[in-house]
Amino acid sequence: MKKIKIFLASSIEDLRDDRIAIGDYFRQLNDIYIDRGIHLSLIKCEDYDDSIAAGGKQSKYDAEIRDSELCFFLFYRKVGEYTRHEFEVALEAFKGSEKPKIITYFRFVENADEMQESVRSFMQLLDGELHHYYSSYAHIDTLKLGILMQIKLLGLDSSTVSLVDGEVRLNGEAMLLAKNVPMLSGLDRLRELTEKKRELTEAKDAARAAYLADSSEENESLFFDASAALNKVSKALTQAEEEALAFVTSITELTAGGKPITARQREALKYYGEGNYAAAQLILEDEERENELQRAELRAEVASREIQGYIEEDLLWIKAEEAKGIDAESAVKIREKYEKAVALTEKHDLDRGVLYDYASFLRKQNDYAEAIKVAERLKWYYDRPSSDIEDKDKGQLYNLIGLLYNGTHSYKKAEDAYLSALEINKRLAGKYPDAFEPNLAMSYNNIGFMYKSLNRYEEAEDAYLSALEINKRLAGKYPDAFEPDLATSYNNIGAMYDSLKRYEEAEEAFLSALEIRKRLAGKNPDAFEPDLATSYNNIGFMYDDLSRYEEAEDAYLSALEINKRLAGKYPDAFEPELARNYRNIGIMYKDMEHYGEAEKAYLAAIQIYERLSEQSESAREIYAERLCAVRALLAELASAT
Repeated sequence: MKKIKIFLASSIEDLRDDRIAIGDYFRQLNDIYIDRGIHLSLIKCEDYDDSIAAGGKQSKYDAEIRDSELCFFLFYRKVGEYTRHEFEVALEAFKGSEKPKIITYFRFVENADEMQESVRSFMQLLDGELHHYYSSYAHIDTLKLGILMQIKLLGLDSSTVSLVDGEVRLNGEAMLLAKNVPMLSGLDRLRELTEKKRELTEAKDAARAAYLADSSEENESLFFDASAALNKVSKALTQAEEEALAFVTSITELTAGGKPITARQREALKYYGEGNYAAAQLILEDEERENELQRAELRAEVASREIQGYIEEDLLWIKAEEAKGIDAESAVKIREKYEKAVALTEKHDLDRGVLYDYASFLRKQNDYAEAIKVAERLKWYYDRPSSDIEDKDKGQLYNLIGLLYNGTHSYKKAEDAYLSALEINKRLAGKYPDAFEPNLAMSYNNIGFMYKSLNRYEEAEDAYLSALEINKRLAGKYPDAFEPDLATSYNNIGAMYDSLKRYEEAEEAFLSALEIRKRLAGKNPDAFEPDLATSYNNIGFMYDDLSRYEEAEDAYLSALEINKRLAGKYPDAFEPELARNYRNIGIMYKDMEHYGEAEKAYLAAIQIYERLSEQSESAREIYAERLCAVRALLAELASAT
């Protein structure tokens, strides 16, 4: 059992209720972590008058502080003598060993007259002399989120933190509500989409009730339209929640120590903490900031920490803009800020990690050519003989380069990058399995997928089986987090065996993937029904090859039912898959000599491809070949009958 000490210091009288709530919260956390071989030991100081006595209770607290991974300091209307002493002990220990990490919170005081001078003077000390960032909270959920993210940052295991339907969850279990955390509730897009989803859910329920009462064609259409509208907003909300949580993660990383935090950043962070994104973004774009930067660069001796601070300000602005939602205008501005930040890092020989972030952003924007240029610049820096870059950062970069080159069909370069990432992840997973085995499985899957596309099946099989073995082990420990990856591994190796006509092995793998995806789709249909349809299609295709037509028909029709529903919700994403589904069904029915059914299926596919082709010139190019292929199948059917 791995024991992680976390120290909580506060006034026992001032914050009694919060201390009780945090104690209950740690019991909830331990219920989750205990099964993973981790115990979070919360040490709460007791502010007794005699605790400062030499060799007494305070000396024991001081020893616990030095031995802790995290120290949380909570203040309200006063800063007690002993809590101040404990902060100084933690600070001295951190200066010597960067342990414990110190996180400071002040509870919001409605009446400033209630705040003692000790609080104001301590805040001034933190801001002015120590340059230590502190947060504030009005609701206990803000504090809970901070604790959760700091624990996650320790990298204890592969537990996942997510934001789903307004709940922050740890491995799927609700821990707190986003509406109580201003940094989350202050995001306009997140708030608007959440409210819109609530409204559309009510509208869908009303339309469903009307349809059940009177199943007329009009009511059916209204119910279908309401469902489609709700699912479109649900998809947008899921993306917004992911980006919001990514921003909270970046704030946690920034405030956890190690990177410089400028006075401008501290001011902006306070506004973000209050949910005032507009004010925070303005501070980070202050015109005087650019003048200050120019003056700093003109000085004979430029402090690298000072320049790094300006870079971190730009990165903070970028992360907040992504959380707010990127449009065409902000995408251009983000590129400009990245270019400035990259130029500063290279000019002053600073942390080049910003190039990784920039390359990842460009990949999301589908600008592979520029992303490769940026990533290769970073690779040159990482590969220098004098480089002291950590292996985990190198592995992350090599995997990104592999994805970029694979996406542009530069397979030799992709292979070199993937193998470099694989070697690093093997080494790291050997030392820290819980933290790096997921990365190792991802490396095996990536290179396996590439080898399969190149018909290098023996190498693909080795890679896929290695990924499968890891994902089986991870899913056994943490099913909520890794069962989707396990299903993907089964599906990947099943598709490869099917290509090799090793049908018995393919069937076993496909059915294993199907079983998992059925279960996942039952819990979360929006997330997992597309994967479930893929599984049904793969099995149908294999059974058709084996002339097991009854089983093929069952599988194909199950996929068709899902794809019809998905295409109704998200036509752009799923109509192509629906057309492919109809084409496969047509081929199966022809093989069965059910020519009438085959003709209907082919015509349905042709109708979809024709509609898709009319959308734009690029769409016409994409779907012309597929349309011709299905028309040829229809002509072949006509000659056969």
